[in-house]
Amino acid sequence: MTYDELKTKVEELEIVIEQEQNYKQAQVLALEIIENANMEDNSEAFARVLFFLAQSLWRNGLPEKGLSYAIQCLDIAEKHHYRDLQARAMGVIGLLYSSLSEFTKSLEYYENSLCIDENQGNKSRIAITHSNIGVVYSNLSNFALAQQYFQKSLFLHEELQDEQGIAGNMLNIGNVYHLLSDSKTAIEYFRRALTLAQKNGNKREETTCLLSIGNVYVKLDEYETALGYYRDSLFIAEEYDNKKSITIIWGNIGTVYVQMSCYQEALEYFYKALNCAKSSTNKYAEALWKGSLGALYLREDFEGYNCKKGEEYLLESIEFFQEHGVKLHEYEMRKIIADMYEREKRWEEFSFHFKRYHELKEQVYSDEVQKLIQNNEYMQIVAEKEKQLAIEKTRIQEREHVMKDLETLNTKLVEADKAKNDILGIVVHDLKNPLTLIQLKADILQTKNVQLTKEQLISTGKSIASVAQHMNRIISNLLDINALESGKMTLKMTSIDVASVVERAVKFHSDSASAKNIIVLTEIQSQLPHAIADAEGLYEVIENLLSNAIKFSPQGLSIMVSCAVEDKTIVLSVKDNGPGISLEDQKKLFGKFQKLSARPTAGEYSTGLGLSIAKTITEQMGGMLECQSVTGQGANFIVRLKRSL
Repeated sequence: MTYDELKTKVEELEIVIEQEQNYKQAQVLALEIIENANMEDNSEAFARVLFFLAQSLWRNGLPEKGLSYAIQCLDIAEKHHYRDLQARAMGVIGLLYSSLSEFTKSLEYYENSLCIDENQGNKSRIAITHSNIGVVYSNLSNFALAQQYFQKSLFLHEELQDEQGIAGNMLNIGNVYHLLSDSKTAIEYFRRALTLAQKNGNKREETTCLLSIGNVYVKLDEYETALGYYRDSLFIAEEYDNKKSITIIWGNIGTVYVQMSCYQEALEYFYKALNCAKSSTNKYAEALWKGSLGALYLREDFEGYNCKKGEEYLLESIEFFQEHGVKLHEYEMRKIIADMYEREKRWEEFSFHFKRYHELKEQVYSDEVQKLIQNNEYMQIVAEKEKQLAIEKTRIQEREHVMKDLETLNTKLVEADKAKNDILGIVVHDLKNPLTLIQLKADILQTKNVQLTKEQLISTGKSIASVAQHMNRIISNLLDINALESGKMTLKMTSIDVASVVERAVKFHSDSASAKNIIVLTEIQSQLPHAIADAEGLYEVIENLLSNAIKFSPQGLSIMVSCAVEDKTIVLSVKDNGPGISLEDQKKLFGKFQKLSARPTAGEYSTGLGLSIAKTITEQMGGMLECQSVTGQGANFIVRLKRSL
């Protein structure tokens, strides 16, 4: 590989990491470069490849493999006096040692990296290293020192206007308050971090924010809410194959199930978390979930109670946390095992662990830490800054706000006037005509000199019932769209059996389908997982789609309703063999009161609201509704919903 080729490849690698954040692809590309390049071609470029490879391996949960490449990078940087690269290599070595729970070594490399960056005045990396040092001290349960480093980092990131760095530190600071049981302060930080992560499209950070908020709700004993946040976090983590986050989320779901006394579910999730930690060589997480399993096996109300297995897991966990100086978790585990020894009347072992538990508790919750909880300096500074900024901006923005409000109000008035006219049109035309027909039929029945046969009476009754049903649907659609737009329609999101809802909707439309000699077929995947949705809302969505399919299908054809699972979603499809929908009509398909070029095949009536209602309800359930159609080849409406865990 020539000098220019190596340089081009390194630039490509840098884009994959820093812009695309695709660390799996970066790992493959970096290994390919190292295999084909020679350090003598360009030692600095070669060292940068080693650095990027070490960084990618860390991101991919392979810190042990990454360490050797990072050390090679540092050796080259020191030999050729590449000071900037030397500081970066030391920083990534610190991260790798931290992932391996070698916290003393991690701090040593961070401090050396910090020294170089301070001499060079590199504020961005100084801020990052302060944050990383804070994480180490947090793991060592030195919360006061951790908070000092996090706040130093936060102020630097704010000075640099680095929103990603600000969000990261908000998370770290919030986590300290969470560990110290200050849930109110913790959730304030987590929500600020989540807002920034979503604003910047940072999915990894969004995963962690959702997970952290879930943790707070566990401490507040709001378990269903916590599970909701964990599921949202898991959905993103699995999408990006974030093994580290997946391990934590599974374990935390297990913890919630313990609190809910759902012990078999807890056991399943703890073992999933433990196996994931082992496969990714995450020793810290492995020790954590062994401790959780140990605590579960020692619960006397657990049908799988196993004193020996619980003791074994807890002692392994305690040994790891003691060896690596993780006081908080060691203190928690020693309390659990001490309680067990007390029940078993094993007094010598009880005394040893109980004494150590109290020693650790005093260290973890020292006077300095209590002071930290009471004196939330940063939030006070932020509140004061926000107050000053609000005062300064008010006068400047006041006129702009008034103008924007007037423009918005005017737009809403125009839209409201159009909606009013549309509704009046339906009331005047679409309700008046059916009422006239009902009146005529009623007049016939009341006319004394008209003799009707039994068949004519039945036909007249059916005609009146059909028209009344048609009017009822118009009114229901108008009421539904009003409830949706005003926020009065509330959805109860639960885990539901989609297949049973489909069967109910198909049965409801059996008569209208039979009237046109249409066969409605269903194809439902066996053992279909449940979906997260509102049962009645989903029924209304399917009912609207099926009603449309029947209206626009010619006599004697078929409609296919299918359900299957794809990745993390449940996919429901309603496919007809009607005239299809043109590209022009597809653009306005889900709007209100839309009249499309395709017309119902048997003169049926359409308000133009059904698809708008279906799409709105689907999106409020966190799903998606789309249409696939080619003119002359029918239409396929597809609903995608989140799959239940």
